Amino acid sequence: MGSCSGLCSKFTVEKPIILNVSEIEVVEGALSDEYYHLSAQMSQQVEDKQILRLETGAIYEGELLNGVRHGRGKQIWPDGSYYIGDFVNDKAQGHGKLVNISGNIYEGSWMDDKANGVGKFMSTDGSYYEGEWLNDKQHGFGKEQCSNGSFYEGEFYKGARHGKGKLVTKDGCQYVGTFENGVISGKGTYKWADGKTYEGDFKHGQLWGKGVMRWEDDREYIGEFKEDKRHGFGTYKWNGRKYMGEWLNGQQHGKGVYIREDGQQREGIWQYGIRVRWNDKIQTQQEQETTQN
Repeated sequence: MGSCSGLCSKFTVEKPIILNVSEIEVVEGALSDEYYHLSAQMSQQVEDKQILRLETGAIYEGELLNGVRHGRGKQIWPDGSYYIGDFVNDKAQGHGKLVNISGNIYEGSWMDDKANGVGKFMSTDGSYYEGEWLNDKQHGFGKEQCSNGSFYEGEFYKGARHGKGKLVTKDGCQYVGTFENGVISGKGTYKWADGKTYEGDFKHGQLWGKGVMRWEDDREYIGEFKEDKRHGFGTYKWNGRKYMGEWLNGQQHGKGVYIREDGQQREGIWQYGIRVRWNDKIQTQQEQETTQN
């Protein structure tokens, strides 16, 4: 979602032209019932209304101060977008609601014609963001529901997830930890829908660095990762056995120590997931298979 820059940037500095009531009635003719409801509420709060046409073709009806928009008012653009709310010194400022021609909505705090403070942006695709804003962008703490079914709650910085947060995906996966520029990065915990968990370092949205991976069947890997794969040095435990050694792209590769269920240890060499020797002894195929995952 990022920001509502395409929605909120409709405000520009414009030179007003005074109109009569009949002209604004023509423009209002095709607007929604909700617009009329909000417009009626606004009209009850405003006694001395003025009607202006702005240079972009937008029409404003509401309060003025020294010839500029100031107080409660409503503004309609030629494409059917509209804003109803507060103005200060010819700018949207205070509380207001902006609806664009596509039906996307921002309602909340404004300053200097931009979303600033606390507000909610709702898209016609079902996505929304509710929280803090700075200059038309999500900034601070907020909640974001995405059209793909995922939900995020946490910190934002200049329109992107940044800082601490919690992400829940449509398929039941969950991440709690840090984000950088909209991507999972730093330290956190990721839990898959099948119960598998990873706790440790992330980079570019991937398992990258040191961490611990645990499976529902009690398997466990403690060590280094790169690009979502076991890579570097790590310890893997399964069925009472253990491998401590080097990994490459998710497979045992290099020097390692194999520990059996009875505690007996042997050093060996592995290549692409297959043990090729105990020390200097070449292994048979049967012996190789005893240390495969």
